[in-house]
Amino acid sequence: MKNNKFLYLVIILTVLFLCFPNNMQMTSATFSNNINHELNGEIIIKYSAPDMDWKNATEHQKQILTKIGWEIENDIPVLYRKTSDILRNNNHNHNSLNTPTIHHEKHGMKISVNNKIQQSFDGKFHVDEKHSQVFIEIDGFNNKVQVQKNSEGIFQAIIELNLSEIIDSMSYASYNVGAVPLFSPPPHGTYKYQVGDQVHCNRFNGPYTDHYHYAKTHPQAYINFYMSDCEHGVAAFICNSYGNDPCNRDKQLAYCSLMIYHITRYHLH
Repeated sequence: MKNNKFLYLVIILTVLFLCFPNNMQMTSATFSNNINHELNGEIIIKYSAPDMDWKNATEHQKQILTKIGWEIENDIPVLYRKTSDILRNNNHNHNSLNTPTIHHEKHGMKISVNNKIQQSFDGKFHVDEKHSQVFIEIDGFNNKVQVQKNSEGIFQAIIELNLSEIIDSMSYASYNVGAVPLFSPPPHGTYKYQVGDQVHCNRFNGPYTDHYHYAKTHPQAYINFYMSDCEHGVAAFICNSYGNDPCNRDKQLAYCSLMIYHITRYHLH
């Protein structure tokens, strides 16, 4: 009788032991999914282009700019872009991949929400429901942003960037070793780039490109920038073009392309 009770106890303990890890795994998976569903914050980049010559844009250029989302706000062209829309659509093809290296996209961006660090791959983040406002800091962007919860319960951190300054800072770059220039781009709008050409920055290889790089005043420069490697780099906050030392000068040519797994020569998406 005692042997039967002992055997019965062993069977019960064995069943519990086998089931317990599965229950833990389900609980962990459910918790992880709940975190994903609670991403109630997002980063929005507000580009301004005070130097864009909107008035002299062709009708075709204005159509594309409007289609992209550019609008006039207080007499200045502006564009609002969710980083999630930019980074989610960073499609790689076999001809543009730079696979031997491991770069930023593998690690994501670091976002501080009220001094608590989160990792994000698309600019979305979590805010505890008890908060109505938070302070956001993004690794690679030096300003702290105060964010209010909107009527839909979403925290939208709007990062304002002067795209005219970004384009201008990348326009005249030459990558040097000491005093010896290794590469200087041709004058604006004088050379139609071919796939495989050396570039100072892939800021003009977006889906609407005409394969030229232009000065900050030219409307086509902003069309070519849309969904380019450079915009992906800006959206992921790995390119400091908005700082004093553009990444294609203080790091290497076409640095953003390198950091998003793309080849550093001219290529199309």
